Amino acid sequence: SIAVSAFSTGCWFSVERCDRFAVEVLDSTRLRPLEVECQGLGAPAAAIAYSARGDLIAAAAPFAWVDPIDNIAIWRVDEPAAPMRRLTFEDPGEELRPSVESMPFTWLAFSPDGRRLYASGAGPTVAFDMTTGDPIRTFPGQGALALSPDGNTIAIADGSDRIVLFDTESESSRAELVGHGALVTAAAFSADGRRIATASNDETVAVWDAVTGEQLHSLRGHAGSVLGVGFSPDGSTLYSSAADRSVIVWDLDQTRGIARRVLEPSLSSE
Repeated sequence: SIAVSAFSTGCWFSVERCDRFAVEVLDSTRLRPLEVECQGLGAPAAAIAYSARGDLIAAAAPFAWVDPIDNIAIWRVDEPAAPMRRLTFEDPGEELRPSVESMPFTWLAFSPDGRRLYASGAGPTVAFDMTTGDPIRTFPGQGALALSPDGNTIAIADGSDRIVLFDTESESSRAELVGHGALVTAAAFSADGRRIATASNDETVAVWDAVTGEQLHSLRGHAGSVLGVGFSPDGSTLYSSAADRSVIVWDLDQTRGIARRVLEPSLSSE
């Protein structure tokens, strides 16, 4: 199943104008509602995360829009009526995007063992202990973008065009990813954790060695800011989407051609 934010259209203009918000669970195959709604966040969900075992759902309100008290809710999937735990994230940071066309940047991720929840806005990233609800680690930067599959490395924006990879235990820097010419908007690790891909407002996608920070590929093909990126399970293929509504499939092992477009660019509002 997947979880999505459900709220009234008034939420786009003001949290105070919201008259309905919940986290709705859908069938991942047919994308149909399962008649399960997680209630009690008290604001529209700007970020949602499942635990690796699929037994917990976490949702965060848009940190820059709401009071910094109980702005993260966690539910057991089989008990959606009320959160099992509330967490408080205090520092939303300073938004670096040149224009905010959607909700303020908000990010969540569970550690693979489910013992931690990582949260960030456009500022420091905090790791919460899921047993106590207390913050146990704080990482500097302008917002987290990805957590490695083993949970040992977290990718965090440092300024507008650089990413720093931090060790989640020691909080020390492991590598820096430098090469984009504008704001980095998204990142994703490969399933084996050896590579990380980044997307940027400079209209490019980059692939890096997650250990050394060396740039392995710089991929060009979008005609607008690149907003999303993700690896296939075997790591041979990379997917990216952009503000021009294009989706590109990149062949990283170069055995099936360089790239193919799934969706062509479009500026239509329809």
